[in-house]
Amino acid sequence: MTVSITQSIAIIGGTGNLGPGLAGRFAAAGKTVIIGSRDAGKAEAAGATVIEHVGPAARVTGLSNADAAAAATCIVVTVPFAAVVDTLSPLAETLIGKTVISAVVPLRFGSRGPETDSVAEGSAAEQIAALLPGARITAAFQSVDASQLTRLDTPVVADVLICGDDVDAVATTAELVALIPSLRPIHVGGLHLSRHVEGLTAVLISVNRRYKAHSGVQLTGVTIPSEAAKG
Repeated sequence: MTVSITQSIAIIGGTGNLGPGLAGRFAAAGKTVIIGSRDAGKAEAAGATVIEHVGPAARVTGLSNADAAAAATCIVVTVPFAAVVDTLSPLAETLIGKTVISAVVPLRFGSRGPETDSVAEGSAAEQIAALLPGARITAAFQSVDASQLTRLDTPVVADVLICGDDVDAVATTAELVALIPSLRPIHVGGLHLSRHVEGLTAVLISVNRRYKAHSGVQLTGVTIPSEAAKG
């Protein structure tokens, strides 16, 4: 069974680097988007900015993280890794049965450049799964360039690698990715693989710094069913 995104999409921690770009892209696709933040006023301001960029018809609002989580059935988590426990633990009951997509990366910057920290559960996404045992967890969007997403007139051509064990949650995540026409959703396997996908973020940041680029990930030789139907 495929679960369609028919209701609001909430972005928890949506005022950071990745959240506003995703909100703008989803709103441009005609979806209702709720930007969540610890500070509801900050979320409202971020929502107003997204509407300015997308246009007055955009359906974007800003709420506290708790209210955003309660109002939506599809949740994207974009908080910094250090804030995951404090942000999501109080939302465990609210998020039961909902699809929760982790875009979180345990990233740090040291003398050698960007690196990913080790996580006891294996990955940020697996930590979120432990914190939210009643939710349906996937991981996605870790390798998408946040600055490119905010440029709504510029296609972001990339593959989005999706990790997850719940078939319906993976389908919902793929549908969400496909709302952005230039992105291609690819299910790479179970949630345990998210630790490797999260690690790609550090690699891409290093590449982008070295070559002053906005690189992403594209897998060659992969044809997903929708592409086969087109051909």
